[in-house]
Order: sequence, then structure tokens, then C-alpha cells
Amino acid sequence: EPSFISADGSVDLRGGRAGNLDSGPVGPLGALYASFGGLPGVPLLTAGGPISATAAAPTDLYQANGLFGDAVPRRTMSADGRYVIVDTEASNLIPGAAPYSFGAAYLVDRATGSVRLINHRGDGLTPTATLQSLNGAADWSTVVFAASGFDDLVPGLTDNGSRITVFAMDTATSAVEALSSSALSPGAVSNGNSFDPAVSDDGRYAVYLSGATDLVPGTVDTGSFVDVFLVDRQTGTRTLVTRAAGTNQAADRFSSRASISPDGSTVVYDSEARDLVPGFQDRSSLGGDVFAYDVASGVNR
Repeated sequence: EPSFISADGSVDLRGGRAGNLDSGPVGPLGALYASFGGLPGVPLLTAGGPISATAAAPTDLYQANGLFGDAVPRRTMSADGRYVIVDTEASNLIPGAAPYSFGAAYLVDRATGSVRLINHRGDGLTPTATLQSLNGAADWSTVVFAASGFDDLVPGLTDNGSRITVFAMDTATSAVEALSSSALSPGAVSNGNSFDPAVSDDGRYAVYLSGATDLVPGTVDTGSFVDVFLVDRQTGTRTLVTRAAGTNQAADRFSSRASISPDGSTVVYDSEARDLVPGFQDRSSLGGDVFAYDVASGVNR
């Protein structure tokens, strides 16, 4: 499978079914391998947990019992290659984990050898939800992801499969919080899909796209277009980023491709809206423009 290389170039992550990537036995489902500094590939995830990059070539490996996938952006890695997130149907990566045909996401800490389930129910072992997209903070204190069809992912919040909701997981405690549940009906999912989350380096700020109209009290939103929302996880505040200048009215056109600066001070996104910046005139018929939202002042430019 295609390689995924860490930002510092130290780790090359790839899937494979070849029998000569390591000294362990070969199974029909393949495995996920990491190559370190030009050394032969070492299985990153096999049944029972990860293999350290510095460990001697293992001789007692046995195959994980499920496929590793990359159909959506659910395979990612920290800049130094220490933390890796993968999705898999395997159920024997951590003791007691339940099988899940929709694929489960695991966070692997290669330094400590720990493997933790991300989309988990209250017991921490039973997968739930169909993941849509996933991202991690630079310090990996937080993982943000979008999911639907969840049950007991957050206590009291259940989805019947019709809404995509954005969540954040604290990697220190494995606690999960909903970032796009309804602000008007506590304990309920929002009335529209939320997706494509991004997060600041320290995990405090998260941004995502949503067509929901009940995320921020006091805003006027007909739900006709997708908007950009910002969450301050420290204060619990949600903000409609794409609003008409000087009002609480949602923007008059679609927005997309939202990202946030490493320090959380600026949100950048694409939009076809014409009312975000006072006096702005869009004379192009070719699509949207790029906007920047200043978090401190609440102003788009």
C-alpha cells in the first residue's frame, strides 16, 4: 500500500501482505508496518499490541484478525512518528476488545507500547460509530473525529445513524466529548451533519464544517448552507465563524476547507459568501475565495 511518512522523515508507515517484511509468520489479512531509518519493516500492530521500533526482530508474532484500511483519512501519524492512528476491523489488538465490522480507530503510542480504542463505548473496549474523518493535535493531547451511528460514545448522546457529529478525545484519559451536539436541546444530536474537524496544536481550539442550525444559541441560520464553527474546548464556547459582518446571521453562501493555525489564533477557510467582509465585492464567477477569521477579535478578512 502507499507509504505515509512522518513529518521529520524518521518513520515510513505502510500496509502490506508480503512475507519478507519481517521475520514473523505471514497471514492472509496483511499487517501494518513501520520502517525506521532504512531498517526492514517492523510490524506496528499485530495481535496483542505494537512492536517497539527498537525491539529485536520478533519471532513469535501472530497475525491480527482483521484488515487495516485507509478508505477515509483515518491513518495518520505524529510529526516524530511516536503516535499513530489506524483503522482496522481486527478485534485482537487489545485484550477484551469486541469485533466491529465498520472498522475501529486505535491510537498507538510507540514509545510506551500502549494501544487505545478511540471510538469506544463507556467500557473503553467496545467500538461504536462509523468514522468519517479524524485528526490529531500536534502534541497529541487531543484527537478530533467525525462519526455517525454511535451509541454510548458520550453518555446520554445517541445517534440513530442519520447525523454526523464531531467529537474530541482526551488522549490522557480517553474521555470523549461531543463538539457539535445540539446547544438548544441538551443531550441531543444537532439537526445537521458536522464534519471535517481540525484542531490547534495544543488541542484547545477545534474547527469543523456543519449544516446544523442549532449549534450556537442566538444565531439566525436557515440551514441552507454549510458553515464553519469554532469551539474553545477550554471555555466550552462555540462560535459561528461564517456569519454576515456585524450580525448573528449565517453567511449567504457555502463555506468549506476549514483549518486552524497551530497556535489557534486564526481560522482559514474557503467560502462563496459575499457578506463576510464589509464592502467586499466578489466579481468572480469561478467559485469561492479564501478568508481568515481572527479568533481574538471575531473578525473575518
